[in-house]
Amino acid sequence: MKIYLYVLIMFCSTVVFTQEEQLYFIEDIKVEGNVVTSEDAVITLSGLKIGTYIQIPSPKIQYAIQTLWKEGVFDAITVSKEVKEGKVTLVIQLIEYQLLGELSFNGVNDSEKKKLKKHKRIRELKRYSPNAMMVVDNVLREILQNKG
Repeated sequence: MKIYLYVLIMFCSTVVFTQEEQLYFIEDIKVEGNVVTSEDAVITLSGLKIGTYIQIPSPKIQYAIQTLWKEGVFDAITVSKEVKEGKVTLVIQLIEYQLLGELSFNGVNDSEKKKLKKHKRIRELKRYSPNAMMVVDNVLREILQNKG
């Protein structure tokens, strides 16, 4: 009797805790929230392809998010789905880091400005996370303080 009870409990817990995976045809992939990065670039980097089949949930979606994270240009990435009759539209929602604009320095001569702009850790028109922006700020402050 104990064996039957154990088997019944195991079966019920398996049924309750398993997510139902379904196979969907990827009809479209949309990208939202991108300002500078092109939609085609995001889709290509994600590795997801229109016209293929995907199981949801899928490690392919996790891989797509990880690949986009590695680019270092996004503050947030989510992927959602819109399902219609066995077909799915994947929606990649992004928040991009801001670009560092043109650097300008006051009270510094032209040759020092050029040196500061050529510093290996500082690049104009590059995306920086908030933490990286603090590093850039600290590097510039340190250089300027050492100059006097």
